[in-house]
Amino acid sequence: MNNLLSRRVSSLRKYLNYSWDLSDMGRIRATLPTVAYEALDAPAEKVTPWSILKLCDSIDQSYFWSTPREPGGPLYTPMFYILNLSLDINKAFYDMNTPKFPMTMESRVKYMKRSSCCLEKTLSHPETNQTYVTSMCINVNVDHETRKPTAFEDWWKAKYCFPTEGERQEFLIPDKPDVNVFTSDHRVHFSDTDENGHANFTAYVRYCSDSFHENVLAGRYGKGLDVYAVGLQRMEVTFHNECNVGDRLTICSWQDDQLFNTFYFEVRHGDVLTLTAMMKYY
Repeated sequence: MNNLLSRRVSSLRKYLNYSWDLSDMGRIRATLPTVAYEALDAPAEKVTPWSILKLCDSIDQSYFWSTPREPGGPLYTPMFYILNLSLDINKAFYDMNTPKFPMTMESRVKYMKRSSCCLEKTLSHPETNQTYVTSMCINVNVDHETRKPTAFEDWWKAKYCFPTEGERQEFLIPDKPDVNVFTSDHRVHFSDTDENGHANFTAYVRYCSDSFHENVLAGRYGKGLDVYAVGLQRMEVTFHNECNVGDRLTICSWQDDQLFNTFYFEVRHGDVLTLTAMMKYY
Protein backbone atom coordinates (compact mmCIF):
# COMPACT_ATOMS: atom_id res chain seq x y z
CA MET A 1 0.00 0.00 0.00
CA ASN A 2 2.80 2.47 0.81
CA ASN A 3 4.35 1.90 -2.63
CA LEU A 4 0.95 2.45 -4.23
CA LEU A 5 0.42 5.72 -2.39
CA SER A 6 3.86 7.14 -3.14
CA ARG A 7 4.27 5.95 -6.72
CA ARG A 8 2.33 8.70 -8.43
CA VAL A 9 3.89 11.51 -6.43
CA SER A 10 7.48 10.45 -6.99
CA SER A 11 7.04 9.63 -10.67
CA LEU A 12 5.29 12.89 -11.55
CA ARG A 13 7.95 15.00 -9.90
CA LYS A 14 10.69 13.13 -11.75
CA TYR A 15 9.05 13.22 -15.18
CA LEU A 16 7.85 16.82 -15.28
CA ASN A 17 10.38 19.48 -16.18
CA TYR A 18 8.93 22.07 -13.80
CA SER A 19 10.70 24.72 -11.77
CA TRP A 20 9.12 24.71 -8.31
CA ASP A 21 8.62 27.51 -5.81
CA LEU A 22 7.79 25.83 -2.49
CA SER A 23 8.39 28.72 -0.12
CA ASP A 24 4.79 28.52 1.17
CA MET A 25 2.84 25.24 1.22
CA GLY A 26 -0.40 27.18 1.17
CA ARG A 27 0.53 28.68 -2.19
CA ILE A 28 2.93 26.80 -4.47
CA ARG A 29 4.00 27.82 -7.94
CA ALA A 30 5.57 25.99 -10.85
CA THR A 31 6.96 27.22 -14.15
CA LEU A 32 5.97 24.98 -17.06
CA PRO A 33 7.96 24.84 -20.31
CA THR A 34 4.75 24.72 -22.40
CA VAL A 35 1.67 22.60 -23.07
CA ALA A 36 2.43 19.06 -24.25
CA TYR A 37 1.65 18.17 -27.85
CA GLU A 38 -0.55 15.32 -26.67
CA ALA A 39 -2.86 17.86 -25.02
CA LEU A 40 -3.99 19.19 -28.41
CA ASP A 41 -7.27 18.09 -29.93
CA ALA A 42 -6.33 17.15 -33.49
CA PRO A 43 -9.74 17.82 -35.16
CA ALA A 44 -10.34 21.23 -33.55
CA GLU A 45 -6.72 22.26 -32.96
CA LYS A 46 -7.41 23.27 -29.36
CA VAL A 47 -6.08 22.19 -25.98
CA THR A 48 -8.62 19.74 -24.62
CA PRO A 49 -10.44 20.39 -21.31
CA TRP A 50 -9.33 17.07 -19.82
CA SER A 51 -5.71 17.89 -20.69
CA ILE A 52 -6.07 21.23 -18.93
CA LEU A 53 -7.40 19.42 -15.85
CA LYS A 54 -4.46 17.00 -15.97
CA LEU A 55 -2.19 20.03 -16.12
CA CYS A 56 -3.90 21.48 -13.04
CA ASP A 57 -3.62 18.12 -11.32
CA SER A 58 0.15 18.09 -11.88
CA ILE A 59 0.50 21.09 -9.51
CA ASP A 60 -0.75 20.02 -6.12
CA GLN A 61 0.24 20.54 -2.51
CA SER A 62 -0.47 16.88 -1.79
CA TYR A 63 2.70 15.92 -3.65
CA PHE A 64 4.68 17.45 -0.80
CA TRP A 65 2.47 16.62 2.19
CA SER A 66 3.71 13.21 3.38
CA THR A 67 5.12 14.02 6.83
CA PRO A 68 6.17 11.77 9.76
CA ARG A 69 3.67 11.70 12.63
CA GLU A 70 6.70 11.79 14.90
CA PRO A 71 10.43 11.24 14.39
CA GLY A 72 10.81 7.67 13.20
CA GLY A 73 7.04 7.17 13.14
CA PRO A 74 4.70 6.22 10.27
CA LEU A 75 3.86 8.64 7.49
CA TYR A 76 0.52 10.41 7.34
CA THR A 77 -0.50 10.48 3.69
CA PRO A 78 -3.89 12.05 2.87
CA MET A 79 -5.84 10.31 0.10
CA PHE A 80 -8.11 12.66 -1.80
CA TYR A 81 -11.30 12.04 -3.72
CA ILE A 82 -12.74 14.94 -5.69
CA LEU A 83 -16.22 16.05 -4.64
CA ASN A 84 -16.66 18.78 -7.24
CA LEU A 85 -14.68 21.07 -9.48
CA SER A 86 -15.05 24.05 -11.77
CA LEU A 87 -12.95 25.09 -14.74
CA ASP A 88 -12.95 28.51 -16.44
CA ILE A 89 -11.02 29.02 -19.68
CA ASN A 90 -10.19 32.46 -21.02
CA LYS A 91 -11.02 32.74 -24.72
CA ALA A 92 -7.49 34.05 -25.29
CA PHE A 93 -6.17 30.60 -24.44
CA TYR A 94 -7.66 29.28 -27.69
CA ASP A 95 -5.88 31.95 -29.74
CA MET A 96 -2.75 30.42 -31.23
CA ASN A 97 -1.09 33.86 -31.25
CA THR A 98 -1.19 34.45 -27.49
CA PRO A 99 2.08 33.48 -25.75
CA LYS A 100 2.02 29.95 -24.34
CA PHE A 101 5.58 29.42 -23.14
CA PRO A 102 6.70 29.42 -20.55
CA MET A 103 3.60 29.40 -18.35
CA THR A 104 3.05 29.61 -14.62
CA MET A 105 0.69 27.39 -12.65
CA GLU A 106 -0.17 28.38 -9.10
CA SER A 107 -2.05 26.28 -6.56
CA ARG A 108 -3.53 27.90 -3.46
CA VAL A 109 -5.27 26.32 -0.48
CA LYS A 110 -8.33 28.52 -0.02
CA TYR A 111 -9.50 26.70 3.10
CA MET A 112 -9.38 23.37 4.89
CA LYS A 113 -12.35 21.94 6.81
CA ARG A 114 -12.60 18.84 8.98
CA SER A 115 -12.14 16.36 6.12
CA SER A 116 -12.18 18.51 2.98
CA CYS A 117 -10.10 21.25 1.41
CA CYS A 118 -10.61 23.74 -1.39
CA LEU A 119 -7.83 24.33 -3.91
CA GLU A 120 -7.73 27.15 -6.45
CA LYS A 121 -5.38 26.82 -9.41
CA THR A 122 -4.52 29.38 -12.07
CA LEU A 123 -2.58 29.07 -15.30
CA SER A 124 -1.05 32.26 -16.64
CA HIS A 125 1.74 33.73 -18.73
CA PRO A 126 4.35 35.31 -16.44
CA GLU A 127 5.35 38.15 -18.75
CA THR A 128 1.88 39.37 -19.68
CA ASN A 129 0.20 38.37 -16.37
CA GLN A 130 -2.73 37.14 -18.42
CA THR A 131 -4.71 34.39 -16.69
CA TYR A 132 -5.70 31.67 -19.12
CA VAL A 133 -7.30 29.10 -16.82
CA THR A 134 -8.83 29.06 -13.34
CA SER A 135 -9.81 25.84 -11.63
CA MET A 136 -11.50 25.36 -8.26
CA CYS A 137 -11.65 21.93 -6.64
CA ILE A 138 -13.10 20.48 -3.43
CA ASN A 139 -11.14 17.41 -2.29
CA VAL A 140 -12.32 15.04 0.43
CA ASN A 141 -9.80 13.11 2.52
CA VAL A 142 -10.78 9.42 2.58
CA ASP A 143 -9.54 6.37 4.44
CA HIS A 144 -7.22 4.19 2.33
CA GLU A 145 -9.12 1.01 3.20
CA THR A 146 -12.78 2.00 3.60
CA ARG A 147 -12.79 4.88 1.07
CA LYS A 148 -14.94 6.82 3.56
CA PRO A 149 -14.40 10.50 4.51
CA THR A 150 -11.99 10.83 7.39
CA ALA A 151 -10.82 13.86 9.38
CA PHE A 152 -7.41 15.39 8.81
CA GLU A 153 -4.99 14.90 11.68
CA ASP A 154 -5.05 17.96 13.99
CA TRP A 155 -1.27 18.07 14.28
CA TRP A 156 -1.00 17.97 10.52
CA LYS A 157 -3.45 20.85 9.97
CA ALA A 158 -1.68 22.88 12.64
CA LYS A 159 1.67 22.30 10.96
CA TYR A 160 0.62 24.09 7.77
CA CYS A 161 -1.71 26.72 9.31
CA PHE A 162 -4.17 26.66 6.40
CA PRO A 163 -7.26 28.92 6.46
CA THR A 164 -10.34 27.19 7.83
CA GLU A 165 -13.09 29.51 6.59
CA GLY A 166 -14.38 29.78 3.05
CA GLU A 167 -17.48 29.82 0.89
CA ARG A 168 -18.88 26.39 0.13
CA GLN A 169 -18.76 25.30 -3.51
CA GLU A 170 -21.75 23.30 -4.70
CA PHE A 171 -23.07 22.72 -8.23
CA LEU A 172 -26.60 21.68 -9.16
CA ILE A 173 -28.06 21.05 -12.59
CA PRO A 174 -31.73 21.36 -13.62
CA ASP A 175 -33.97 18.32 -13.54
CA LYS A 176 -33.72 16.24 -16.67
CA PRO A 177 -36.54 17.19 -19.08
CA ASP A 178 -38.92 14.67 -20.64
CA VAL A 179 -37.90 15.45 -24.22
CA ASN A 180 -34.76 16.29 -26.18
CA VAL A 181 -32.48 14.24 -23.94
CA PHE A 182 -29.86 12.28 -25.84
CA THR A 183 -27.72 9.39 -24.74
CA SER A 184 -24.39 7.86 -25.65
CA ASP A 185 -22.48 4.94 -24.20
CA HIS A 186 -18.88 4.68 -23.02
CA ARG A 187 -16.84 1.84 -21.59
CA VAL A 188 -14.23 2.49 -18.91
CA HIS A 189 -10.86 1.31 -20.26
CA PHE A 190 -7.72 0.65 -18.24
CA SER A 191 -6.16 3.81 -19.69
CA ASP A 192 -9.00 5.79 -18.07
CA THR A 193 -8.07 4.65 -14.57
CA ASP A 194 -5.52 5.77 -11.98
CA GLU A 195 -3.61 4.04 -9.22
CA ASN A 196 -6.67 4.05 -6.97
CA GLY A 197 -8.23 1.48 -9.31
CA HIS A 198 -11.14 3.56 -10.60
CA ALA A 199 -11.79 5.93 -13.50
CA ASN A 200 -9.76 9.12 -13.18
CA PHE A 201 -11.79 12.31 -12.87
CA THR A 202 -10.43 13.66 -16.16
CA ALA A 203 -11.82 10.64 -18.05
CA TYR A 204 -15.40 11.63 -17.21
CA VAL A 205 -14.79 15.08 -18.67
CA ARG A 206 -13.65 13.44 -21.89
CA TYR A 207 -16.77 11.22 -21.94
CA CYS A 208 -19.07 14.24 -21.62
CA SER A 209 -17.10 16.30 -24.13
CA ASP A 210 -17.14 13.50 -26.70
CA SER A 211 -20.87 13.01 -26.16
CA PHE A 212 -21.47 16.72 -26.69
CA HIS A 213 -19.51 16.86 -29.95
CA GLU A 214 -21.08 13.66 -31.30
CA ASN A 215 -24.61 14.90 -30.62
CA VAL A 216 -23.90 18.26 -32.26
CA LEU A 217 -22.49 16.52 -35.33
CA ALA A 218 -25.57 14.30 -35.46
CA GLY A 219 -27.84 17.37 -35.41
CA ARG A 220 -29.56 16.37 -32.18
CA TYR A 221 -28.85 19.66 -30.41
CA GLY A 222 -26.62 22.67 -30.67
CA LYS A 223 -28.15 23.61 -34.01
CA GLY A 224 -26.06 26.25 -35.76
CA LEU A 225 -22.91 25.42 -33.78
CA ASP A 226 -19.66 24.78 -35.60
CA VAL A 227 -18.45 21.84 -33.57
CA TYR A 228 -14.86 22.44 -34.68
CA ALA A 229 -14.91 26.11 -33.69
CA VAL A 230 -16.53 26.02 -30.24
CA GLY A 231 -14.36 26.13 -27.15
CA LEU A 232 -15.26 25.33 -23.56
CA GLN A 233 -15.81 28.47 -21.49
CA ARG A 234 -16.89 27.07 -18.11
CA MET A 235 -17.46 23.64 -16.66
CA GLU A 236 -18.97 22.57 -13.34
CA VAL A 237 -18.73 18.93 -12.27
CA THR A 238 -20.01 17.01 -9.24
CA PHE A 239 -18.83 13.45 -8.60
CA HIS A 240 -21.26 11.06 -6.93
CA ASN A 241 -19.83 7.54 -7.28
CA GLU A 242 -16.74 5.86 -8.71
CA CYS A 243 -16.49 3.47 -11.66
CA ASN A 244 -14.01 0.75 -12.52
CA VAL A 245 -12.42 -0.93 -15.53
CA GLY A 246 -14.99 -2.53 -17.80
CA ASP A 247 -17.98 -0.58 -16.48
CA ARG A 248 -20.35 0.56 -19.18
CA LEU A 249 -21.61 4.10 -18.69
CA THR A 250 -24.57 5.96 -20.14
CA ILE A 251 -24.19 9.70 -20.72
CA CYS A 252 -27.46 11.63 -20.88
CA SER A 253 -27.26 15.24 -22.06
CA TRP A 254 -29.56 18.08 -22.94
CA GLN A 255 -29.40 21.75 -23.94
CA ASP A 256 -30.55 24.58 -21.69
CA ASP A 257 -33.85 25.95 -23.00
CA GLN A 258 -32.75 29.57 -22.50
CA LEU A 259 -28.94 29.58 -22.64
CA PHE A 260 -28.26 27.88 -25.94
CA ASN A 261 -24.51 27.65 -25.33
CA THR A 262 -25.06 25.66 -22.11
CA PHE A 263 -25.47 21.88 -21.81
CA TYR A 264 -26.08 19.48 -18.91
CA PHE A 265 -24.88 15.92 -18.38
CA GLU A 266 -25.72 12.91 -16.24
CA VAL A 267 -23.38 9.93 -16.24
CA ARG A 268 -24.78 6.66 -14.92
CA HIS A 269 -23.48 3.15 -14.37
CA GLY A 270 -26.71 1.20 -14.60
CA ASP A 271 -29.06 2.85 -12.12
CA VAL A 272 -26.23 4.46 -10.15
CA LEU A 273 -25.59 8.16 -10.72
CA THR A 274 -21.86 8.68 -11.17
CA LEU A 275 -21.54 12.32 -12.21
CA THR A 276 -23.48 15.48 -13.07
CA ALA A 277 -22.00 18.34 -15.05
CA MET A 278 -22.65 21.62 -16.81
CA MET A 279 -20.60 22.77 -19.81
CA LYS A 280 -20.84 26.26 -21.30
CA TYR A 281 -19.20 27.02 -24.64
CA TYR A 282 -17.91 30.11 -26.45
